[in-house]
Amino acid sequence: LADEEEEKIRKLIDSLTPQQRVVLGHLVAGRLNKQIAYELDVSMTTVKAHVSAILQKMNVFSRTQAVIMAGKVGFKG
Repeated sequence: LADEEEEKIRKLIDSLTPQQRVVLGHLVAGRLNKQIAYELDVSMTTVKAHVSAILQKMNVFSRTQAVIMAGKVGFKG
């Protein structure tokens, strides 16, 4: 069962764009939107858009849930 769940999570993460994967990596590292915007040299609005898209694609309601899912498959970004 765990394998199936991990496979499902990997497929969801694979559906993210390269930039969304980078942002997810920052979320996993515990960074705030402001820090991510600074690191990637993009606006807060852009980061928020990426985070929203990530949550939508991963079928979760919070960044915490997204981070937990990513953690289950060892995703570091």
